Amino acid sequence: MKKIRILITVAVILTLFAVGSRATRADEDATCGKSGEDVAHSAVFKVPDLTKEMAKALSKALADKPGVLSAKPDLEKQHFIVTFKPKENDPDRIGKVLASVAPGTVFKEVTAVDHKDKKGCGGCQHSETCAEKHKKQT
Repeated sequence: MKKIRILITVAVILTLFAVGSRATRADEDATCGKSGEDVAHSAVFKVPDLTKEMAKALSKALADKPGVLSAKPDLEKQHFIVTFKPKENDPDRIGKVLASVAPGTVFKEVTAVDHKDKKGCGGCQHSETCAEKHKKQT
């Protein structure tokens, strides 16, 4: 009888451990975006006469928009790069917001964020561990 209790207890503990491990892994994959639709994207916009002040105004305009993870200027190239979740936003809507602040803003390109390149993962709370995890998978 005592052996049966021990076996049942061990089985329950192993089951709970397996379920907990699986849930954690699923949460990480959803957050870091393993599938094509979940991967964060970066959209590049050409902004005429882009300055630090203009970049601050553009960032402020995007601050409350859904799915926008980060926004940063490249003053040398006159580009404004917006990292976003494609399920929640898209370059057209982002471009309209930017053009309302900086008329003449033009969309250039959009790319999926490469998890090997930590620079593009700044908006994700798992950016440090996620990049390392994806590096090991490749």
